[in-house]
Amino acid sequence: MPAAKCQSVEDACPLLALVAAVLAACALPAASATNATHWAFQPLVRPTVPTSRHSNAIDEFVSSALKKKGGTLAREADRRTLIRRLSFDLRGLPPSPQEVAGFLKDKRPDAFERLVESFLGSPQYGERWGRHWLDIVGYADSNGYFNADSDRPLAWRFRDYAVRSINADKPLDRFIQEQIAGDELVGYVAGADVTPEMVDPLIATHFWRNAPDGTTESDGIHSK
Repeated sequence: MPAAKCQSVEDACPLLALVAAVLAACALPAASATNATHWAFQPLVRPTVPTSRHSNAIDEFVSSALKKKGGTLAREADRRTLIRRLSFDLRGLPPSPQEVAGFLKDKRPDAFERLVESFLGSPQYGERWGRHWLDIVGYADSNGYFNADSDRPLAWRFRDYAVRSINADKPLDRFIQEQIAGDELVGYVAGADVTPEMVDPLIATHFWRNAPDGTTESDGIHSK
């Protein structure tokens, strides 16, 4: 029987592969890292907003760039189209008939901004965008290892942690730190008390269990 093929670090942990790629990029020769013509190495500036008939700066910049190439912006979407686009983008779901009716009747100048804030504050926002992070870190509800594809009965806790974190607007650096070393951040000691503040950082370390695993354990529970 041929020997089992070992997984590479990149296969087992996509996030570590990403970190390795960033570190490799940072190791480029100094001449490349200080290339004065590359946009990534330019100092931050606040550009002058082009003058146009549009109501927001983004449209003004886009319109100005298109004009130089002989193009124009598409016509402004009607309100019914606008709320559908926004809802699908932020929540992954169509707006309810009540939401559409409410937005069509809302004549306040900041009606759209209020709608954006409403959708950003909905639980579905974290579910819609949390799935992208779960894809990156290889989340799965089972071990995904050929004939050893046993269940991970507690994996959902990590899924819900990711959704909660995004809905709470948790800073990205803290979000990553908790997943890499949440136990160290909260000073966890085996056998000691676990306070409510320690729970989420400890759940976050399930990140390390996301890779396919052919051992006889799942979420620390021995298979029966």
